[in-house]
Amino acid sequence: MDLGVHSTEYLEELYQVYVRAPEHLDPEMRRFFAELEQQSPSLVQTTKNSQDNAKVEAMINTFRRCGHLKANLNPLADADTKTSYTLQDFSLHTVNPQQQLYPTNLSGVYGASANEIIEILQRSYCGSIGVDYVEINNEERVQWISKKLEQCSGRMTFTAEERKRILWDLIATEGLEKFLHTRYLGQKRFSLEGCDALIPMLDFMLSTAAKHGVQDVCVGMAHRGRLNVLANIMHKDLASLFAEFEDSCTDSIDDSFDIDGDVKYHIGFSTTVNKGERRLGITMLPNPSHLEAVNPVIEGYVCAKQKQINDQQGTKVLPLLIHGDASFSGQGIVY
Repeated sequence: MDLGVHSTEYLEELYQVYVRAPEHLDPEMRRFFAELEQQSPSLVQTTKNSQDNAKVEAMINTFRRCGHLKANLNPLADADTKTSYTLQDFSLHTVNPQQQLYPTNLSGVYGASANEIIEILQRSYCGSIGVDYVEINNEERVQWISKKLEQCSGRMTFTAEERKRILWDLIATEGLEKFLHTRYLGQKRFSLEGCDALIPMLDFMLSTAAKHGVQDVCVGMAHRGRLNVLANIMHKDLASLFAEFEDSCTDSIDDSFDIDGDVKYHIGFSTTVNKGERRLGITMLPNPSHLEAVNPVIEGYVCAKQKQINDQQGTKVLPLLIHGDASFSGQGIVY
């Protein structure tokens, strides 16, 4: 049979049509594939396996690129309204569930069924955290992030000591919020409630940074959660913190613009804390706005500090920007 075609890829596409819906091919082509299956069953199976692996690799890349769009970020959404990718989206629903696939681009996985692979990807990219990173203009960093996410399937494991430390951070966080709500009822609090995990996350992050040689961290954040970060991460004196609530520190603040009760969320603070065997300087810059106005200020501040100590590799001064959790892209300085 002279097909007049020299493209293996084209033949593979025709064979997929033959497998799924042979009636869509003309009789001569159907006879060709039937004879091929009888004469070289192993060749046909090898071709099919190769195609399935290629589809799986394409699925993996799609999750990395778009998985965050399917992430479960709305705790109030009904279970039946949550959407996720399925094997059918990648034409893998017809694959034998027992068939072992061997994608070359999935960290830590070589030899798994299509169901197992999509489950790993769902946990890694479509859980309660969305990660959008493939547009980073550094292939080494992209691969590092994908490896970290996929090897743990989006779930970190902690030692017993780390679990105790996280619990203590959460207890301290909740205790401060409850006290402020009880003692200063009716005053603006910009509570951290609902984002309590920020405190143990920052504690873990700063400890890790110190271990890797970071000397100074410069923080920029909006009002929400600011007091808790000051108290439980930067260890600001609680008497001073509460005095600001009671407006007893206005003498030390330039109030010429008739600043309202938000002033305690605007002022900055610097300190040095112990992280293991290392000392870490932490500076939170003043921020008069909810709309991320502090972001470029932090970047300029860090750049100047890096030049000051000749930190040419940018490994000793860490900028840390915490976006307001209720903000949308396009607001304030982001726009």
